[in-house]
Amino acid sequence: MKKQANVILSIVLCFVLLAATTVPAFAALGTVKNLKVSAVTVNSATLKWSKVSGASGYEVQVSTRAGWQSAAVTQKTTAKLTGLRLGTTYRYRVRAY
Repeated sequence: MKKQANVILSIVLCFVLLAATTVPAFAALGTVKNLKVSAVTVNSATLKWSKVSGASGYEVQVSTRAGWQSAAVTQKTTAKLTGLRLGTTYRYRVRAY
């Protein structure tokens, strides 16, 4: 039983060390250009932007009182955002990774 506990503890420590040395998933790659909003409805909007060379995906962020927060992650150059409130101003940015 003690040997099993030591093995489990060793595995947990390996995961902690691995997580501490891993590069963040959303490391910025390049500048997203031509960000446009289209197909706006009462509770949704579609964002479109130009492809960034070498990017494997994009993170769409929305500005809130708490700062910038992730709203969507996609491999496409479009994202449909839902759950928007009528009369509210939204600020978005897109980061390539």
